[in-house]
Amino acid sequence: MQDLIIGENVVEKYNVDLGEAKQDPMKIPNKIGDFKSLFEIYFDQDEMKWINWFNTVERYHVYKAMS
Repeated sequence: MQDLIIGENVVEKYNVDLGEAKQDPMKIPNKIGDFKSLFEIYFDQDEMKWINWFNTVERYHVYKAMS
């Protein structure tokens, strides 16, 4: 899946036999930056771009307990 996202030709790279379908995988022409896992990125359909998942939620702060 990561290879598809970055635009690799997975049919040739992995010698995939598509049988009679012969349809090329859809490529999304957006840069996604560096990532180690698919769980780190999110595709924003409104903006049509990949963003880091941490940028989709508010930063959580842990406050020290009052003594």
